[in-house]
Amino acid sequence: ALFDWWTTDFQLEMYVYINSYASAACLIGNMQAAGPTNYWSFGVNATGNLQFFYFNGASNFVTSSGTISLGSFQHLVMTHSGGVVKVGHGSLGGIGDLDGTGAVTGTPQSSAGTTLTIGQVNSICHNGNIDELRVAKGAGAVTIAGSNYTVPASAFPNS
Repeated sequence: ALFDWWTTDFQLEMYVYINSYASAACLIGNMQAAGPTNYWSFGVNATGNLQFFYFNGASNFVTSSGTISLGSFQHLVMTHSGGVVKVGHGSLGGIGDLDGTGAVTGTPQSSAGTTLTIGQVNSICHNGNIDELRVAKGAGAVTIAGSNYTVPASAFPNS
């Protein structure tokens, strides 16, 4: 499969600047840019919450309780460790909040026939900027302590 994220620990992170919320979480995923297929995706939903979606025969969501600010750069992170997904966000150089958590259930799906797509799903586009997107197997650039993490103040090290 394209990216069997559920078989290993990994982390997605990026800086984003959002002008307005899209009607789907479409920052990155194993999804079709112009079609309805979405095996997994990560982004900001229509109400401004950070969201990780995956399909295992049914739709599953891990959603933050806090909202992502419009009009300023924010750091976003999604971690998968030991079968648990956490999503969080924070201001540059500050302390981030991992305010969405969920256990992975069933067998999440992916497909090599559906590309890894950035910024668009089913013709719904991210309205803003994405900077320094990083996918890290194992530990990523942020260090997590409970429900908080230290937001990198500048470029990711060794990227």
